[in-house]
Amino acid sequence: MLEAAGPSALFGASALAWWDLAGFRLLPVTVIRRTGKARSLAPHGQLLTCRTFTEAHWAIVDGVPCSTPTRAIFDLARAGTHPGKVERAIDTAWARSLVSGRSLHAMLDELGARGRPGITVMRELLESRPVSYRPPESGLERRFQQIIADDGQLPFRRQIETGGMEWLGRMDFVDDLPFIVLIDSDRYHGSLLDQAADQAQTLALEQAGYVVLRITQYDVWYRGREVADHVRAERNALRFGTKPPPAWAPQRGQLGPQLQPT
Repeated sequence: MLEAAGPSALFGASALAWWDLAGFRLLPVTVIRRTGKARSLAPHGQLLTCRTFTEAHWAIVDGVPCSTPTRAIFDLARAGTHPGKVERAIDTAWARSLVSGRSLHAMLDELGARGRPGITVMRELLESRPVSYRPPESGLERRFQQIIADDGQLPFRRQIETGGMEWLGRMDFVDDLPFIVLIDSDRYHGSLLDQAADQAQTLALEQAGYVVLRITQYDVWYRGREVADHVRAERNALRFGTKPPPAWAPQRGQLGPQLQPT
């Protein structure tokens, strides 16, 4: 696909599919190059042109010229993709080290002055994602964040190393009250040995002065309203001295990987 008109490479959603990013498909394929005429590649896709597509914006992946993940995400926004899907693409690619804060913000500086479609969306998404941002490491974390945001609560800090003289682990979500929320997936916290280790960790955290809420993946996917209410009640008890809620009773469902919501 390397032509005289400039490098032609997979573009947007097709490129992200080639980089094996979940939620994207190769077909209908979209190819981009810097100059020339746009044309249909019927029945399989289309060829687009864009003068801002430079040598720095593509790489050879498994023998195929392909937009870099950073450029592909910007082109995803340019194509009018729903901002929520663009946001998930950013976090997923960032968690897999396909993009970084530096690459995304550098691309925003490069393309932002040109007034391209989709730049407003990217600017808004990256305003809340500085270079030091740490993306959610799983769909469970993203879902919990959404539950808290939809309830109008302040966000937690994420993936915080906790412990003084004795390291107690990296916590999923930490509030300054101090309040910690841990999400126990069935995969890594389902066995009896895992649950015993979780209980020991919870005890150590409580002895260190933390209020700890452990919730399961079933809670996150199917008890979102209850989770939000309990988190709010715990925060209010710590912040305002109100009565704490009854002890949380986590539930475990029979969720195989094929049944887990995406």
